[in-house]
Amino acid sequence: MFKEKFLKIVTFLALFLSPIMAFAEEGPTFHKLNSPVTLGGNLIDFLQTIVESITYLAVPIIVLAFVYSGFYFVFASGKEKGLEKAKNIFLMTVIGTVIILGANLMLGLIQDTADEIIEPIAFNQNK
Repeated sequence: MFKEKFLKIVTFLALFLSPIMAFAEEGPTFHKLNSPVTLGGNLIDFLQTIVESITYLAVPIIVLAFVYSGFYFVFASGKEKGLEKAKNIFLMTVIGTVIILGANLMLGLIQDTADEIIEPIAFNQNK
């Protein structure tokens, strides 16, 4: 049971997230591959690119998960087992949404903090 779920998750991640991480160049020049680590020039911009990509992928999945749990609520028609499964799907969707939005929030806070720390240092070096 666990192996099947794990295999499904790994297959999903491999099929749907790998094109996002492939930043290859078009054309006949194969000798030059740009590293994705240099996106934006620093670690914060790189992390922001990854979090934004995951968010863009996750939003439609989250909407579908809410719709899916809604169908379970409707079709449960008062059966305790069906309602429990619908509540579980809804709860897991809410938790996933909070995690994804929390990652965006945390990255924004880290970026603002880093900007506040770096800005005075750069200002003092110019004197």
